[in-house]
Amino acid sequence: MKLSSLYKNKLSKHLLVSFIIQAVYTIVTPFSMILLARFLGPEEFGNFAFAVSFVIIFSIFSSLGLPTVVTRFGAIYHIKDNWAKLKGILQYSNKYVTIWSIAIMAIVSIILISDVFVIPSRTYVFIALPIILFLSLSTIRTGILTAIEKVNFSQLPEMIIRPVLFFILIIILYYSEILNAYSAVISYTIINGIIFLVGFYLVKKFTDKQLSNVEPSYEISAWKKSALPLFFFWGV
Repeated sequence: MKLSSLYKNKLSKHLLVSFIIQAVYTIVTPFSMILLARFLGPEEFGNFAFAVSFVIIFSIFSSLGLPTVVTRFGAIYHIKDNWAKLKGILQYSNKYVTIWSIAIMAIVSIILISDVFVIPSRTYVFIALPIILFLSLSTIRTGILTAIEKVNFSQLPEMIIRPVLFFILIIILYYSEILNAYSAVISYTIINGIIFLVGFYLVKKFTDKQLSNVEPSYEISAWKKSALPLFFFWGV
């Protein structure tokens, strides 16, 4: 009875924290965007919104379907205490997502410079390109933290830190009289870099003890087999 009560209390606590995280995200994110649109005006906000949306689309492709694979296989390895394979899938996914993200960033940069296509807000898109890498690696971090049952921590960077930081920066830039589309895009890019670093710290914090002295083991064929349909699904 005591064990059941303890489990219910733990579950209730996690649900409450998750609810608070969702509530903050739901309120702060749209409010900060409304505020930014109000401060910038239609044209400037349009440049910001286009640049951010443009790179977010490419970040979906650069993740290669691996975040879901990391969560699925990582959860299995975590339950079985198979730390070698957990370290393997973490290293593998980070490596290939980084390579693919940099390749996409390079291709997009060449397209932007070469005038092959007419892309509006070109300068803003160029500034926002690092977001592709930051977001893609952050999805791997979310996947691994979810797999090891740190769901609330996996949500913390994107759903609390990013919107709150961005809201604060908007206010600071506005009252410093330097808020425009350029400073907004630069700020958003920097914040995503900070989110990546926070995520890196959280993964290290919750896995370093188990993974630091373990040689990685790989099931690459199984991971690829699962990742390929997910890549096409998310691509669509």
